[in-house]
Amino acid sequence: MGRCNPSVLFESQDLSISTCTNCGRIGLHHKNVLCGFNRKDFRQFAQRLLAMDFYENAVCFPGGQSHIIVGTCHQDIQFCFQVNEFNNLKCALEESLLILEVHDMLEVKQNG
Repeated sequence: MGRCNPSVLFESQDLSISTCTNCGRIGLHHKNVLCGFNRKDFRQFAQRLLAMDFYENAVCFPGGQSHIIVGTCHQDIQFCFQVNEFNNLKCALEESLLILEVHDMLEVKQNG
C-alpha cells in the first residue's frame, strides 16, 4: 500500500474515487469504508449501480429511513445508502467513468 500513488477521479465531502497511477487499481472511499477494484470490476460495478433505481430497490430500515443496499465485489461487504447519498454516488461514478475513458484514450494515443 505504501507504493500507491492515487490520482483523484472524483472527490466530495464523504466520497472519493481515485486510481493508482502505479498499479491502476481503483479505490472507492465512502466515509470510513474503502473498497478496491481492478478497472474491469470497477466499470462493471459502476454500470450495474448506474442502472439501479433507488425507489425500486430501497429497503425500509428501522426508524423509517429508506436505504438501498449495494453489493460489492466482496460477498460479505455491502454499501448502504440513503437516496441523496445514492444519487451523489451515481454522479461520482459517471464522472469517474468519463475521466477513465479519457485516460484510456490518451494512453492509446500516446502508445499508438
